[in-house]
This record gives sequence, C-alpha cells and structure tokens, in this order.
Amino acid sequence: MRVVAEDPRAARLILMNSAQAHFPDVTWLIETFPQSKPAFTSTSRSVQAQMCARGLGVAVLPRPLGEQIGGLHRIDGFGQPPGRDIWVGYHQDLRQMDQLRALLEIAERLLPNACAVARRPSGAD
Repeated sequence: MRVVAEDPRAARLILMNSAQAHFPDVTWLIETFPQSKPAFTSTSRSVQAQMCARGLGVAVLPRPLGEQIGGLHRIDGFGQPPGRDIWVGYHQDLRQMDQLRALLEIAERLLPNACAVARRPSGAD
C-alpha cells in the first residue's frame, strides 16, 4: 500500500477476529502501527489476503499465500513479524502411508526453510 510508505499512521489494519486477538502477529501489527485503526477482521488468512489485494489495509500473511495473490507487496522497514511453528503429528502406523508421505513432501517443497524433522526417540511412548 502506497499510504504505508507515505504515512504509516494512516495504515488500516486487517486482523484476526477477537477470538484470535492474542496471536503474536496481531500484537506485532498493532504495536508496529499503534495509531492505525482496524479496518477488517477475519479468521481466514485467504480472506485477509483478498482484502489486502483490494486495498483495504495491511495484514500479516504467510509468505506462500502472499506470494500467490496478485497485487500484494511485501512491506519492508518495520521489522519482521513473529514466525509460526507448524507441527504435523501422526500415528507411527501411518508413517508409510502414501498420502501422508505425499503431504509431507509437498510441505517440504513449499516451505523449504521452515521444515525440520523432529523424531520421537525409539521406544518412547
């Protein structure tokens, strides 16, 4: 949004709804733009991205989503919003399941810098 570059106080905020207001990225956005007012709330990051693309305001979005939506621009100069850990849990009996392996391979391909494998020690309950 051009208005953010000209006057950050004029930015309108696109936030999670009140049930998710405690999320770290919501706090970061409000603290980064303390004089800005909320313009829209939604629990859907996809809907938030669409509202950003329509010029309604600024939001913290997952990078893969932001890169897929035309008309969005990453805003630099305000620091990095907090990251998010993604966990995938599954029963050990499903480890060799083709669909699960395909899902994990897609996640690793789409999120190469975010994927780390944490394995439960052998014999752990």
